[in-house]
Amino acid sequence: MPAGRPGQQQTFAYAALLQEVLEPYLSSRGNTGRQVARGVHVDPSTLSRYRHGERLPPSGFNAALQAFLTSRGLPIPEADYRRLISLHAGAQAASLSPTHQLALRKQEIHELETARTTLAEDNRALQGQLDEHARDLAALQDRTDRELGEAAARYRRTLDALGSVRRRLAQAERERDGLLAELERLREVEALAARQERALHAAARLFREQAEDIDTCRQQNAELARQVTTLQQQNLNLLDERTELNRRYAAALSRQAAQAPAKISGWGYPHIKEPGEEYGLPPDGPPFHNPGVPYAPRRGWLARLRPGSRQA
Repeated sequence: MPAGRPGQQQTFAYAALLQEVLEPYLSSRGNTGRQVARGVHVDPSTLSRYRHGERLPPSGFNAALQAFLTSRGLPIPEADYRRLISLHAGAQAASLSPTHQLALRKQEIHELETARTTLAEDNRALQGQLDEHARDLAALQDRTDRELGEAAARYRRTLDALGSVRRRLAQAERERDGLLAELERLREVEALAARQERALHAAARLFREQAEDIDTCRQQNAELARQVTTLQQQNLNLLDERTELNRRYAAALSRQAAQAPAKISGWGYPHIKEPGEEYGLPPDGPPFHNPGVPYAPRRGWLARLRPGSRQA
């Protein structure tokens, strides 16, 4: 920029700040100034003049630059953006000469023409892209229609398979219900078998107890048999004793009859004692229960027959 040009300091300050806000984007790998120029719709050489302070950009440049950098994920900080607009406005206000204004307007017209040409080229490129996209979209539509037809056929087949699966599932559920009922019956049978097993164990225990009782009864019967044998032997001994007592009783009667006096008392006859009277026996002899059964003395007879007893 020539020396003495109005607004020179403000233009340099604006260019320095423009370089500063473009530095984060340009320092990233793969980013160039040509991309920035294309994004703000100016020629790359024009953008280079803006960056070096040789030219002052038009009024809409700052907003276009902010929109481009924001779309790339590196927006200008709010404070720097306000400073950029302020410096740009100051530089424009300082450049008040008609010649400079005319040159600036011509430059702006040229830039607008360049931007229009660039936009036309971009429009043609975009139109080509749109046509290509339309062809791709038509092909995609055809492919989508075919895929939709195939998907519909697959969907119908899936519905048929699903109906078959549902029928098999219903059959499986019925079989499951039958199996559950059978399982319930098996559980009832197991419970009945368990009760029967407990009953069998109780019966076996009762059988063992009864067997033990039978063994005890057998032992008791054997003991009773031994006692009966002993009692029979004692009975035989008692029979022998009774026979001996009868013999002694008969001998005593014989001796009494031989020693009796001949007079009878009261009537002039000698008194004759009845048989057994001197031994305290009843006058009619020993009380036999049955003439065919040997005599069994009643209780107390043996004591009265003993010597030294009161009735002996």
